[in-house]
Amino acid sequence: MNKKETIIISVSFLLLVLSLIPAYNSGNQIPILLMVGLLLIFSIYLLFNAVKRIYRQQEQDKFEINKSISILSEKVDSNARYNFKQLESMLNIQRLLPNLINIPHTRGWAASPDVLQVIMQEFGKRKPMYIIECGSGVSTLIFAALLKKNKVEGKVISLDHESHYAEKTREKIRENGLEDYALILDAPLKPYVLNDQEYKWYDLIELEKLGDIRFDMAFIDGPPTFTNKLARYPFFPKIQALLNPSYTLIVDDSDREDEQTMVKEWIKMDTDINVEDAFCEKGALVLRKN
Repeated sequence: MNKKETIIISVSFLLLVLSLIPAYNSGNQIPILLMVGLLLIFSIYLLFNAVKRIYRQQEQDKFEINKSISILSEKVDSNARYNFKQLESMLNIQRLLPNLINIPHTRGWAASPDVLQVIMQEFGKRKPMYIIECGSGVSTLIFAALLKKNKVEGKVISLDHESHYAEKTREKIRENGLEDYALILDAPLKPYVLNDQEYKWYDLIELEKLGDIRFDMAFIDGPPTFTNKLARYPFFPKIQALLNPSYTLIVDDSDREDEQTMVKEWIKMDTDINVEDAFCEKGALVLRKN
């Protein structure tokens, strides 16, 4: 019962008592019975409204609960689908590359299994000899294993600004006997100015020492986005001249606005690029030329 109804009932009761005093003194029972009846009807009316209001509130609460359950269920279903896709992709990787051991953790900061499977699919289409990647890790292992399996006398060359992560990747490469197929370069971040904008990107001095190498494929998964806005944009302006006339670029984390903007800028530099969405967990775009 709300405040307004409480006031109405109190005033009505007071008026009833005041009206009953003359009738009581005169001994006339009819007004008393009439007022009691009216008060009873009015009380029933208020009770009915209170019950109706409680019912409406319960229906509203039920609706909100069902809505929350539906949203939660969708999130659980979505996570379950993604987890299943990652598991399926990882099983496919292990089936196609059964000799790999001690595979590093995937997902989170590392590449997810679904984008690693995209790497394998694009490798099969392009049959690259030389691959460059920004950031080293599980993807380096996959590229090197694919080169060895397909008897390609090439290399995956990884740029890594974190020396301890670079060394961990080298250890994994050695454990798998893939030293001939992978080269991880220490490439600390250094400032570059591109289009009047300063970026922190990989130092290419070690890459330049390798001489005249042309890349058929690239995997862009670094540097971290917190280094600066459009952190991975410098890849194309700095590496475009080292790409073969036909190439494939795989851009991880393309669900982020920076990566989407970056790719749009790259396309302006080479209008012959075709872009395909690989629909991966964190987003992945495949850029192909020819």
